[in-house]
Amino acid sequence: MIYSINEDIYSRNSGTEHAAAKRTQLFEGSKFVTKKYDRFLNRNLQSIGLQPEQVINMYDYFQGTTDVTRKEINVRDFSEIPNQDYYIDTITPNYSMIRSQGNDVARINILPATIGLVSDVEWFDRYNNLTVRENYDWRGFKSSVDHFDLDGQLSFTQYLNLEQVPVLEVAYMKVGDELRPTLFKLLRYEGERDFRFNSEEEMFAAFLNVLVEEDDNVVLISDRRGLDSLIAEVPAAKKRYAMYHGLHTPDVDLLVAGKTDYRIFDIYRPSLSTLAGRLDGILVQTPEQKNDLEMMIHDYLSDFNQNVLVAPDTFVQNTTNNTQRIRNRIIYAGLIADGKNLDQSISIIAEIKKKVPDVTFEIHGYFARPELRTQLQNQIEELDLKNNVLLLDYVTGAELDRVFENSELYLSTSSSESFNMSLVQALSFGVPVATIETTYGTNEIVEDNYNGLVFSKSESFHSIANKIVGYLNDQNKKIEMQENANKSATKFSKENMLNQFKELV
Repeated sequence: MIYSINEDIYSRNSGTEHAAAKRTQLFEGSKFVTKKYDRFLNRNLQSIGLQPEQVINMYDYFQGTTDVTRKEINVRDFSEIPNQDYYIDTITPNYSMIRSQGNDVARINILPATIGLVSDVEWFDRYNNLTVRENYDWRGFKSSVDHFDLDGQLSFTQYLNLEQVPVLEVAYMKVGDELRPTLFKLLRYEGERDFRFNSEEEMFAAFLNVLVEEDDNVVLISDRRGLDSLIAEVPAAKKRYAMYHGLHTPDVDLLVAGKTDYRIFDIYRPSLSTLAGRLDGILVQTPEQKNDLEMMIHDYLSDFNQNVLVAPDTFVQNTTNNTQRIRNRIIYAGLIADGKNLDQSISIIAEIKKKVPDVTFEIHGYFARPELRTQLQNQIEELDLKNNVLLLDYVTGAELDRVFENSELYLSTSSSESFNMSLVQALSFGVPVATIETTYGTNEIVEDNYNGLVFSKSESFHSIANKIVGYLNDQNKKIEMQENANKSATKFSKENMLNQFKELV
């Protein structure tokens, strides 16, 4: 079985987390393993299509809370607060105050996007200084307690089991101007003795070794470069791979020119060199990236002799083709970052509008930095596209399915892809893809004038817009390309992904 090693599952996840989730769904018994403490993990895992039994979190494991059925805790019947001693006063929908003999002694904060569900309780001393914060898990139990010193600085955190007994403690100290965790201590682990760790990473490596001891048929795949060195410290694993989800170099033009003297992003260097003897290989999504890495290793890192293998990043469960789509609806879904070049997409829409006035471009995503939202909003106003370009919320699951089902075209002007999962997802809904040619992945997914439109990097916005207009105005072409999109998506079936991974594990 495969254990996909990650930092966390977020409320808004990147393609990395989605890819790891797809991999987890491949093999029965496979797990999505996370390092970070997260009270909302059980809620967030639903956004990438996973069930609680498919996820193992380090803190949950040590706390004995991996298998807990959710029970909502409402502030109105909060049994943790004895009514005979305290009075709960609702101030706003976001918080209530706990009062005793006319004094405020604590504040109950409400879980965001809920009505009255307890998130945490902050306790104060007689001088209104924060002393303790009790944190409640999404599943409805007190999970951790933060303790603060007289200066209001976090001093230590205790993590509790279901009996409310501390089983893990993390101490904090000021290092320069920064407050950092400096000691992680497992308390009476398995009823025996305490174990001390200098960092969360050190504890996570120990945790991975415990997991592998329970099953000697585990293959570890690290999805984040900061975790590569940790899986390398688990010698009992059957196999250990580092999965690359992006470009390994900023020098894309040198790659295109067939050069090997390009720079490597610093975070990729250890997996290609010093960790080579303790990893069984690097996994990439396309033969082109595999070839480029192998050439670079041969020319510059031959002393380390790291293996590079091709493994798929996603699969489609099934395909659908809605015949009742919203006319001239174009979409983008995913991360909104500099390398995605959404400003170029908006400029293309401005050109399309000159010939198709009712064209709409829905951007469903989350911003890597808030300044980007302002930049795109300003561009939309300057180009008079307020009725054509819509910046909408990030959606997942059935909501995202409906976005694809109602659209006629998916537009991507990204230059930072090694394999764009969203393009595959679009094809599975019968949505042809219009995309700028990228170094990796485009040729694997999109065939020009068959299941989409492929543009060169030097092509003008005017030229790109004219080709898209030609597609939008030709009903027969739309029907043909939508059918071809569905057909081509079957290349990325679960069965094909499973067969490729079987060769690796």
